Amino acid sequence: MRERSAPLLWAVFLAATVYGHVALKLATHGRGDKTRELLRALASPWAITGVAAWGLSSLLWMKLLAKDTLFSAASTASLKYVLLGLASLIFLRESPTTTQWVGFAFITVGVGLVR
Repeated sequence: MRERSAPLLWAVFLAATVYGHVALKLATHGRGDKTRELLRALASPWAITGVAAWGLSSLLWMKLLAKDTLFSAASTASLKYVLLGLASLIFLRESPTTTQWVGFAFITVGVGLVR
């Protein structure tokens, strides 16, 4: 068993991951789903910073994997789904359903049990 990863490393990984998702969603706001429009969205500051955040989260993920088992790291990384739900509520004004909130609770409890 390897040493456990530092909480700060996890916090930055999760923040970069969630930011990347939210930024790419914001980059597509008001655009259709046609390829030309999405390619144009890639040039927006939201998309550029979102992709950069995903790049950072990938590097941090590799560092986390070097310190922990894949099973444990992947289980902890599942918290991103809960954080994405909260970010969609706060920053995008989306409204998760009751079923989705229950799912978020199960993920949170599951991560606690696996860790």
